[in-house]
Amino acid sequence: MQLNNRTKLGAGLLVVALGALGYDRFSGGPAPAAASTPEAAPAPPLKPEPGPTTTPVAPIPPGALAQRLDELQVLPAAPGTCADAFQAPAAWFPAPEQPKAEKKPEAPKHEVKSINCNKNQAGELIGATAVIDGHVLSLGKSFETKDAKGDKVIITLKSATIKDDRSGVAVIEVNGELTELKLDPPSVQGHQ
Repeated sequence: MQLNNRTKLGAGLLVVALGALGYDRFSGGPAPAAASTPEAAPAPPLKPEPGPTTTPVAPIPPGALAQRLDELQVLPAAPGTCADAFQAPAAWFPAPEQPKAEKKPEAPKHEVKSINCNKNQAGELIGATAVIDGHVLSLGKSFETKDAKGDKVIITLKSATIKDDRSGVAVIEVNGELTELKLDPPSVQGHQ
């Protein structure tokens, strides 16, 4: 091993640190733990140095801090405050938010563009067609599409009627649920 400046410096610091620890240990450093117990004999009083005289101070009995803290305790903790010094106040922790009720996904809106009803000479309905979402359907016919989630949806035309004011109603079945689609009457523009 080479002795360069770096290793010399490290070795020197180690020697100084060990010397300081040895001096502290053998020169009357801190008292051992056994001397601090109440059963141990009191240490002999140190000789006072010549100088101004002081009044003697009464020794502090063991447990004085605990007694003083008990005296300072005012009242039992009020509701909402903490009784334990190490317990955080309840105000620091707000109540957890209640989960919002999940909205039922809205059914996709279907649109009817036109309704055609075929009647015989007696005025009885013999057939009807409707244009729904761009698909021409006759009664009982279906088409397949996908909803916003990408799931398969089957739409079937169940009935279609036209009223005297030329408004109409088409009833469709969407995956087993009946839905009524209304067709507003066409607006009349000024051709006469």
